[in-house]
Amino acid sequence: MTQVMSEYIIREQRKIENKRRMVLLVFALACLVGLILDVMTGPSMLPIRDVIEALLRLTGVEDTTHTIIYDLRLPIALMALVVGASLGAGGAEMQTLLNNPMASPYTLGLAAAAGFGASLVIAFGGFGLPIQYAVPIGAFVMTMLASAVLFLFASLKQFAAATLILVGIALLFIFQSLLSLVQFIASPEVSQQVLFWLFGNLNKATWTNLAVVAVVSTVCITLLMRDGW
Repeated sequence: MTQVMSEYIIREQRKIENKRRMVLLVFALACLVGLILDVMTGPSMLPIRDVIEALLRLTGVEDTTHTIIYDLRLPIALMALVVGASLGAGGAEMQTLLNNPMASPYTLGLAAAAGFGASLVIAFGGFGLPIQYAVPIGAFVMTMLASAVLFLFASLKQFAAATLILVGIALLFIFQSLLSLVQFIASPEVSQQVLFWLFGNLNKATWTNLAVVAVVSTVCITLLMRDGW
């Protein structure tokens, strides 16, 4: 009886794993199709055949088409995939830690802390660093500060996940208020730059910053997967 039950459990687990693989395959194909459509569309529409030939590095591709794809559109499209993967991993991590399918980095105030850190750099300068490096560093440092506060409360005894969410919501309102204060005291031009950064934009994606984001995201996602249950 025990052996029959074990075999049944194994079969059911394999069915679940096969279903997950199929779902991942479908989404991977959807990402590939979306990538090709994204590279095709723009002020200068490109035929799908030219795009595929350029991506596969086949001969016969015009120089103009090659320049549009590799210098303008492909870094932006790939950056969108990398950023989407990072956001998905961050959301899955929060949902697992808090055992809540509605959780996200916004739930614990981490996204608001990043926005506040970036706004400080944009409004008051890079503190001796180039602005393109100072902004992400400022966002990262402020996010780590918020994470430290969360870890401090989480380390307390008899501290439930629901209470941690309440602490995160409090941090969310605190950092949002500080962000509004920075926008209020800053000049209209600086306030517009802060708002533009908060909205997000992929148009400045290049192969260099794509490589940096891809490496950091790959390392972080790999470390998270090592601790996956």
